[in-house]
Amino acid sequence: MALTTVGAPLGSFLASLVTDRFERKWCLVAFGAVIALCGLLYGLTFNPALIVVFGFLVNLFERGYTALGYAYSPELFDTRGRSLGTGVSYGLGRLSNAAGPLIIAALYHGTGYQSVFILHRGHLAPGRPRPGGLRPPDPPGPYGGGGTATHGRLTAGPSHIGG
Repeated sequence: MALTTVGAPLGSFLASLVTDRFERKWCLVAFGAVIALCGLLYGLTFNPALIVVFGFLVNLFERGYTALGYAYSPELFDTRGRSLGTGVSYGLGRLSNAAGPLIIAALYHGTGYQSVFILHRGHLAPGRPRPGGLRPPDPPGPYGGGGTATHGRLTAGPSHIGG
C-alpha cells in the first residue's frame, strides 16, 4: 500500500467533522483549493519525501471533497436529475478509465512529464469555482415555499421531527 493512500479514509473523516459545521458549498471550495495547491506542488517537486506528503494531502482532501459532494448534491438536484447525472458521469468515468492510461502513456512518450501534468490539471478545471456563483436553482421543497437547502443543510420537515 502506498503511503499516499492512507489519506483517503482520513479525508472522509475530515469531511464528517466539517460538513455540518460550515456551509457545504464553501467546504467544497476550500477543499478544492487545497487539492489544487497540493496537486500543483505534488507535480512540481522531485523530493521523494515531499512527493509522499503532497500525494497524501491530495488524496486526503480529494476523498473529503467527494464525501462533501455526495452530501451536497441532494440539496441542489432532484432525484431524477441526480440519477441522470450519476449514470452519465459513471459511464464516462468507465470510458476514461479505459482510455486514460493509453492517452497518458502516449503523451508521456511523445512530449514528457509536463504534458501529462498539464492534462491532469486541465481536466480538473471544469469543476473549479466560477465567478457569479453559477448553480442550478433549488428544487421545490416538499413543505411549501422554495428549496430544500438552507445554508448547506437540509431543512427539517414534519417527517424529521421526533426521530
